[in-house]
Amino acid sequence: MSKEKIKTTSNLLTTLFNKLPPPKDNLKLLFLGNGKIGRKLVLKGYKPTFQLTDPINDKFDLVVAMDTLPANTHKTSVWFSRLASQLESGGRLLVIEQSTSLSGARSWWGKLAAKAGFISLSESLSTLYLKNGFTQIKQSWPQGLRSLVLCEGTLNPSAALLEKLNPMKDDNNEKQQTKNDF
Repeated sequence: MSKEKIKTTSNLLTTLFNKLPPPKDNLKLLFLGNGKIGRKLVLKGYKPTFQLTDPINDKFDLVVAMDTLPANTHKTSVWFSRLASQLESGGRLLVIEQSTSLSGARSWWGKLAAKAGFISLSESLSTLYLKNGFTQIKQSWPQGLRSLVLCEGTLNPSAALLEKLNPMKDDNNEKQQTKNDF
């Protein structure tokens, strides 16, 4: 069963371009996904990079990823971490994916697709953003409350450190902490 590709609509393009800063020569933009949108970015005056690069040497101000989220939960976490490593401090990540809100998963087919990982619930996207140190997370549905969601967030290095500072991050630490408290 293959994932249905996102269709490019004028509503999607309008929403996307409203979220982007104006094109500048010094704006470092990484675009992953649909070639039509990539061409539209170039026509609007942006100069995007179209592939992942060495995260140590190349950092971007903005990453736009469309229909590239892996279906596997573990791979999705790794993918988000990789995109976060590609961003400058304060950089923005825009993800455009097939999604459905919990109220939108009414049909048995929609629920089955969500359980199988073919449709990412919008709440899951927000959780991924939070776990990877993003703040100012916003979601919009360019086609109304349909299956397409545009999620954006700003990378905040301080937020990413909170995960590392949590002394009760895993069960072993939690058991040890509880044992030491008594």
